Amino acid sequence: MFSTYGAGGKSGVVITSPRFISDTVTRKMLSVNAGPLKIKVTGGWNIGTAVQTGTTAGGTAGSRQNNCFVVDSPQQLFNCDIKVPFQNRVKFAASYLLPYDVQLAGVFQTNPGATYNANVTYTNAQVQPSLGRPLSGGAATVNVNVVSPFSQYGDRVNQFDLRAGKIFRFGSKRLQANVDLYNVLNFNSVVNYNSTYGTFGTATAGSIFRQPTQVLDGRLVKFSFQFDF
Repeated sequence: MFSTYGAGGKSGVVITSPRFISDTVTRKMLSVNAGPLKIKVTGGWNIGTAVQTGTTAGGTAGSRQNNCFVVDSPQQLFNCDIKVPFQNRVKFAASYLLPYDVQLAGVFQTNPGATYNANVTYTNAQVQPSLGRPLSGGAATVNVNVVSPFSQYGDRVNQFDLRAGKIFRFGSKRLQANVDLYNVLNFNSVVNYNSTYGTFGTATAGSIFRQPTQVLDGRLVKFSFQFDF
């Protein structure tokens, strides 16, 4: 017998079950990758775009997992049916060739926001009245993710990059000098969140939940050279 708890109290079903043979069901979801599309326009323009959609954060192809037939432990039935939502990654790129072998290029991309959980800690005293017994193994607390996996996302992560390059020719040899400017607009999008909610019912519960633990790197300039001979 087992009972799971949510942030507002008990949630889920009390289960009494014998031991079954493990079984895993994976249902593949649709993944669409449109691009890259490249267009050459008169006057030195070169424009491209790419759109990708899939079922995991970042836009890559993923799958839905249903492990609800795994009953080695009744606890495995908690969040056993994971439905990963579609996420889209979009990128636009363009370059322009100027006279004297000078090239300008730019890329704008928008990616799905970081996913996060809500891990709540419950004490033995909070769980025991519903569970009907102390936690197994003499544990004083238990951690429970009270939201479905891949159901919570932060804001999208956007980035705009530029490059300027110049080619110097020396007979059959050439030197290309580049200046790259990353995150031109200095976006501070969050790329990782704190998923710890804390101990349920305490004064500090939720105080650090969803606090950013990593943001997009700030504006950065890089110089590079390439010599072909």
